[in-house]
Amino acid sequence: MSRACMTAWACVTVLAVFTIGPALAANKLEIVTLSTQADKVSGGDVLARVEVPPSTRLGDVTITLNGQDITAAFSADPASHGLVGLVSGLALGKNSLEAKAKGAGTDKLEIQNHPITGPIFSGPQEQPYFCQTHQFRPYPNASFLTPVQITAPCLVPTQVDYVYRTTAGVFAVRSRRASAGEPRDHVDRPALHRSSRDGDDQPRDLPDRHPGRPGDPGPRSVEPR
Repeated sequence: MSRACMTAWACVTVLAVFTIGPALAANKLEIVTLSTQADKVSGGDVLARVEVPPSTRLGDVTITLNGQDITAAFSADPASHGLVGLVSGLALGKNSLEAKAKGAGTDKLEIQNHPITGPIFSGPQEQPYFCQTHQFRPYPNASFLTPVQITAPCLVPTQVDYVYRTTAGVFAVRSRRASAGEPRDHVDRPALHRSSRDGDDQPRDLPDRHPGRPGDPGPRSVEPR
């Protein structure tokens, strides 16, 4: 075989590899974590997604965690042809999340679950450590996280409060949360006021800057400059 033919054959082979490679990858399942990186999970749960090839039905995918079937924890996302679910019950340390379907192969993702108290990427926690939950308020005028000082572990249940700042400059808790599908404007709360440059005081109900975000302080009165 001449040198020219050998060169041409090599070029055809390389092009075939680069052409077939993406096609094979597109026909495979792929697991990705959405809420955080797979090696930096904490608290025992993580939001995950399974990318499913277009040629594979979503109902044909089986998902397991450490060998236990958790397919029911995932919901179909037809718009992007995938499955999204909250993976809970993670053991401390390494966990194996696996997805498989006939014709789409199997994908495995190792998830490293850390204690919710940490550490995750820093060094060991300093000792001695003085827990001060009995001296910490999540917002002004709120109750302390705990009535008395607690010892190890320095841990309290997750708490979500929806508060706003009144025209008097104090924080108040919303009377209730908006139910699913209910416009945020329908949530009971007093109207806020905005002072204009001309000095008049105009009532104004301000919407949340980040609707639905846990811990968001909600609307605030703004003094123009």
